[in-house]
Amino acid sequence: MDKKRKAVCLGMSTADVLIKGIDLSVGIKGDHTADSMIIETGGDALNQSIVISKLGHEVTLMSLVGNDAFGEMIQKQCQRYQVGRDGIFVTDQYPTSVSVVCIREDGQRSFITHRHGTVDAYALEHMDLKLLDKTVKVLSVGSMGGSRRLDGKSFAAIFTRAKENGTVIAADMVDNLGKDTLDILKESLPFVDYLIPSQEEMLCFTGNSSPKEGAAILRSMGVRNVIIKLGGRGVYIDSETFIGVIPAFQVPVADTTGAGDNFTGGFVSGLLCGLGIRECALYASAAAALSIQCVGAVKGVESRSQVESFLHQNKILI
Repeated sequence: MDKKRKAVCLGMSTADVLIKGIDLSVGIKGDHTADSMIIETGGDALNQSIVISKLGHEVTLMSLVGNDAFGEMIQKQCQRYQVGRDGIFVTDQYPTSVSVVCIREDGQRSFITHRHGTVDAYALEHMDLKLLDKTVKVLSVGSMGGSRRLDGKSFAAIFTRAKENGTVIAADMVDNLGKDTLDILKESLPFVDYLIPSQEEMLCFTGNSSPKEGAAILRSMGVRNVIIKLGGRGVYIDSETFIGVIPAFQVPVADTTGAGDNFTGGFVSGLLCGLGIRECALYASAAAALSIQCVGAVKGVESRSQVESFLHQNKILI
C-alpha cells in the first residue's frame, strides 16, 4: 500500500467515561451500581484516525487537547495505534473535554458532554494547515459544527488549502451550533465531496426527516455526495453515480458508541483504496458492524484482513 496515500482527521479528541447498565431516560436518583465503568479515549476525529490506522493507512490527527492527564492519555493512545501527532495542539487555557457515556442493556447510549473544554475551544489558531500537503489524499472532518469557534468561513479556509493540493474532503456533522447550523456552514459545503451525517443530524440541519428529501437539500447546497447513516437500517446514498440504500449487517449489539466514527473511518479507508461509493459504504458498514459488538469506540475493528473476512462471510448484494 502506498503510504503517501494518507489521511488527515480533523476534529474532536476526548476522554470517554463508559458506564454500562445505566439508563438516563428513566431518571436517576440516589446511589446506583453499574455493570461496568471504563475510561477510554473518544471523539470523532480520534476514533476515525485510530480505525483508519488499524486498516493499514498512514493517518495524522489534527485536534486540540489540554495540558492535563486526559490530554496525555490521548497522546499515548495515538502513539499506541501509530496515529501521527504533528497536528495535535496542546493548550493550557482549556481542559481536555470529557464525555460520560451511559450505555443501556440494548447497547444504545446517552451522552453527558463537557462544555467549555477543548472541543468548544478548537479554532483555526490551533491548526497547522501546512500538514494538508500534496501527500494527503483524504481530509476527514470529524464534526463540522462541533466547535463553536469553527464556522463556515473557517472551514472554507481549511478546505481551500486542502483543495489546492488535490485532497478529497469527507465530513461528518454535529449540531452544536444551534438551529442555524446549516446556514452558518453553508459557504463551506460546496467544498465537501462526501458528507456523512446521521439521520438525526440531517433532521437538525435540514428540518426534514426523510433521507431522500434531506439528502436532496444538502446536495442542492453544493455537496457532491451525501451518505446518511440510518443506524440498524443501513445508509442512504445520494451521489453522482448511485442513489439508494445500502443495508446494514445484522449483528449482536453490545455498544453503539463510535459506530458512526467506525463507519466514516471505514469509508475513508475505501476512498484511500480507490473504491467506488457503494463499495466504500459496504466496507464502512462492515467496520461499523464489528465495532458495535464490543464495548468502546475503537475495540471492534482490528485489521483490514478482519474486515475483509467479515465481508466474505456476510455478503450483501448491492
